[in-house]
Amino acid sequence: MIGFFREAVRILSLSCRDHSALASRELDEQLSPALRAVHRLHLAYCRDCAEFRRQIRRLRELSERIDGSGDFGDAMPGDVRERVIKRVALAAEKK
Repeated sequence: MIGFFREAVRILSLSCRDHSALASRELDEQLSPALRAVHRLHLAYCRDCAEFRRQIRRLRELSERIDGSGDFGDAMPGDVRERVIKRVALAAEKK
């Protein structure tokens, strides 16, 4: 139990950059209970970090929905899909 509090105190001094890295890391692995608790506390009062976490989780969700053809299906609105396709085609033409 003392280890939990020591780790929590250390984690409380982490910067937003560190918490952004934790948000990314938690997509791939489970954080320790102390790290997870303090990270969630930081997210509760830091809107920027909470938004970053929301965005990377959404990107992960969308990337997992892409099938082998590169089709996003209904994950991406049609108008956005068309703009992406046009920009990719323009970039390919420039090469």
